[in-house]
Amino acid sequence: MDQPPKENVANRLSGNATPVLPDERQSTNSTPNVSANITLLVNGVGFNTPEAKVLSLLGKPQQIKKKEFDDCAGGYHRDLIYDGLRIDLLSDANGRNYAITQMDLTSPRWTIFPDLQIGDSFTRIREVFGEPIYPKEEEGCLFYGIKGADGLVTFCQADGILVRIYLNQTLC
Repeated sequence: MDQPPKENVANRLSGNATPVLPDERQSTNSTPNVSANITLLVNGVGFNTPEAKVLSLLGKPQQIKKKEFDDCAGGYHRDLIYDGLRIDLLSDANGRNYAITQMDLTSPRWTIFPDLQIGDSFTRIREVFGEPIYPKEEEGCLFYGIKGADGLVTFCQADGILVRIYLNQTLC
């Protein structure tokens, strides 16, 4: 995957961009997703969702952790921590216009589009998304590309049950 120039990250976070939203739902009866690029939303938020929309849809987090400036990505990071969900936001170079770049989900209390839940059988992931780009089941995880962004969605299991979903956007 080609890496976007840094100015694309700053432009995306300038407030003019909209979140990457699903444009179609993959049927469980369809042919496996050959490109393995997927869209995943948690309670309506996904990559590039602005902070204001995150707070509107998810409410006030239990904790906010501010981090230092990231020279590589060209902005400041901030974590919003909820019960079973950690969201990393990245600002523009001026410390404004934060948007989602990472999510780490471990609780079944969150609604996952399209039709997944922490606690589902691990085979359910392939039913919904088809074959992963990196099938590492022996390591307990399946890896899929992210539709409309450069990064990975990682599904991890314990004893055949989905226990963690980690979304990580490549920033530089």
